[in-house]
Amino acid sequence: MLTLSHRKLLSSKAMVVNVAETPGGRRRGAMGDVTEWLESIGLSEYVQRFVENGIDLSVLGDLTEQDLKELGVLLGHRRKLLRAIAELDDAARPSLRKQLSNRCGRTKASDAI
Repeated sequence: MLTLSHRKLLSSKAMVVNVAETPGGRRRGAMGDVTEWLESIGLSEYVQRFVENGIDLSVLGDLTEQDLKELGVLLGHRRKLLRAIAELDDAARPSLRKQLSNRCGRTKASDAI
């Protein structure tokens, strides 16, 4: 049986791997990032559920209210998570436009999207 995260990955067109350097130079995978993110928004009680379902930053933006409900996330916490996910998307959008612009060789980022 596929986990929720695997179903999301299969339905997406591209898979993004998020690996970052830690201050000590060690590489940290996206699971560590999503753990830190959940802790930062005060919802660390859901870390285990996210890990068990393979949810990392690469699929976070694909989560729906129904997905969160299936994970057993409380209604108020679903709302908080969806708002925080939207804020992540908004923060990443200018960087994504710049990356796409550079790759496409366009002068205006809006042309690349």
